[in-house]
Amino acid sequence: MMRLGAVALALLWGSGCATQPDAESRTAGPQNEQSMESPWEGEVLRVADWPSAPALDVGVVLFDPGVDTKDDSPTAAVRRLESKLLAGQLRDALVSSNQWGVVRMVPVTSALMPVNIRSQIIKSDGRDLVLQVNAVDAAGTVVFDHLIGHRETVAGEGFRGPVQRHQ
Repeated sequence: MMRLGAVALALLWGSGCATQPDAESRTAGPQNEQSMESPWEGEVLRVADWPSAPALDVGVVLFDPGVDTKDDSPTAAVRRLESKLLAGQLRDALVSSNQWGVVRMVPVTSALMPVNIRSQIIKSDGRDLVLQVNAVDAAGTVVFDHLIGHRETVAGEGFRGPVQRHQ
């Protein structure tokens, strides 16, 4: 169960809406102390030669966008789309790690899945991404429950790590 937490944490730290710029765009801007630091490379996704036995099936619940269902503003529409895209990125990363059985995106928590991963977007503004992520096994035991944050800097560099745990 600890590897579920490690994989989910690695995925969420490395995922986001922004892409890493090429070397030219990083050096083209003004040189300051922050841009002189080496970029955070992220955690390496561990890829297994074969799944460990038994490989647990995982249900990735579509992320809760954190906006009211009646809100029809452009920001809310983007947040709803982002909630689906981030869930897809998490699913793809779990599949590519080759450490899990069947990984499905599901609209709600499924009692048929041995592990369900639920997430809520707490904040997303193009620079900061804060997610509340928890994984629950079939017995109802919470095996992973963390508030995870990522900040994109001006040069597309930098990671600020997990933020305070949300209770």
